[in-house]
Amino acid sequence: NIECTDQTDELSCPLTCTFEQKSLCSWNNDRKQKLSWDFGSGRTSSLDTGPSTDHTTHSINGTYIYLETSTGLFGDRAHL
Repeated sequence: NIECTDQTDELSCPLTCTFEQKSLCSWNNDRKQKLSWDFGSGRTSSLDTGPSTDHTTHSINGTYIYLETSTGLFGDRAHL
């Protein structure tokens, strides 16, 4: 249950998104861009990049979002 810190009704609270349900919540990848945000858990597929755990569960089983840029080109963009 989310409690607003300013004591307002929960229906008007800012959205809390942990990505644990593999959902971008109210955000969307901009499909006009070359790169897109993806879900990860544990280490990313690129060596020495990204977190080894997520911020919510602090474990390798938790989910976060990230950009895989190792296959991109200079100037490629992502927009969430």
